[in-house]
Amino acid sequence: IEKNATMYIPNNDTKKIEDAINKSYQDNFSNTIIIVDEVQNLKTVSEDVKTKKITNIFQKIVENVENIKLILLSALNK
Repeated sequence: IEKNATMYIPNNDTKKIEDAINKSYQDNFSNTIIIVDEVQNLKTVSEDVKTKKITNIFQKIVENVENIKLILLSALNK
């Protein structure tokens, strides 16, 4: 999504890049329900680069998309 949103924007124009990414998130995820299973695995502090990137993208989506519903599932055993 991010690559397509910023394809024709110069790399040095960070404001336009950020706006295009946020618009892309809005266009793709507005009025949707997102179900996340094993939500405890979404961590901002992680040694795994892939997990950290997914968490950051998920956070941007939640912060910038209107009318989004989240269903967060977790089954922690103590």
